[in-house]
Amino acid sequence: MNRNIFIIAVLSIVFMMGYSIFAPSKSQSVKQAQKSEYPENYIPYSDVNFLQSRSSGRTLLYFHAPWCSTCTVLDDEIKVHGQADLPKDLTILKVDYDRNTELKKKYQVITQHTLVLVDEDGQEVKKWIGGDLDEIHRQLL
Repeated sequence: MNRNIFIIAVLSIVFMMGYSIFAPSKSQSVKQAQKSEYPENYIPYSDVNFLQSRSSGRTLLYFHAPWCSTCTVLDDEIKVHGQADLPKDLTILKVDYDRNTELKKKYQVITQHTLVLVDEDGQEVKKWIGGDLDEIHRQLL
């Protein structure tokens, strides 16, 4: 009986060691999914990303909330079609509506699913609420 328990314990340890060596880590899987999930011109808002985007073309701030159903629809549409369907000189910065209160104040954003086109100085050029990729194209003309 003790020998059977010992064999089961050894086999369990060998299995766990093998799994931990050959299984991809969660952080690697998440990084790979995030990298492939978003087009390169659709990135999370940060001060650094904001500065870089303004110097490399047009910048569109997208005030998104995870609980907003229309935001999620546009988010998915950008993920699937954004790389091919958006102008190459446009960077969309996904701004967390719930956390970026200073940006909401600066651009007078009062609801989620608001898009704000800014110039190279960070000044508002145009603002609209709602829409899909076609609406983004219309507004950028």
